[in-house]
Amino acid sequence: ENLAEGAGRAAALTHLDLAGNRVGDWHRTPAGDPRTVEPFLKGLTRSTTLSSLGLRRNKIEPEAMPSLAEMLRKCPSITQLDLAHNHIGPDGAAVVGQMLADCTQLQHLDLEGGGLGQIM
Repeated sequence: ENLAEGAGRAAALTHLDLAGNRVGDWHRTPAGDPRTVEPFLKGLTRSTTLSSLGLRRNKIEPEAMPSLAEMLRKCPSITQLDLAHNHIGPDGAAVVGQMLADCTQLQHLDLEGGGLGQIM
C-alpha cells in the first residue's frame, strides 16, 4: 500500500502536506511505474475527509494537471490546494482554469511561482 492509498483510507485525516517531496518528479520515471504522480493522485480519491492538500515544491509538470483535476472532482472534501512553486506553466494553467469551473468546493488555491505566464 502506498502513501496515497493509506491517506485515502485514513478516516480522520483532514490535512496532508507533502511539500518538497518531489511527488511530481514522474516525468523522469517510465510510464506505468508506480512512482509516477498519477497513481499517487488516484490513491487520494478514496478520501472523504481530506480538506487540505499541500503539494508545494513537488516538481509537478503541466502533464500531471489533468490527473490532479480528476482527483479533485472525485474528492469534494478538498477545499484548499497548495501547488505553489511547481512547473505548471501556461498549458497547465488552462487545465487549472477548467478545474476551477468544475471543482466549486475549492476555496483556496495557491499557484505562486508556477510559471503560468501572462494569464490575462
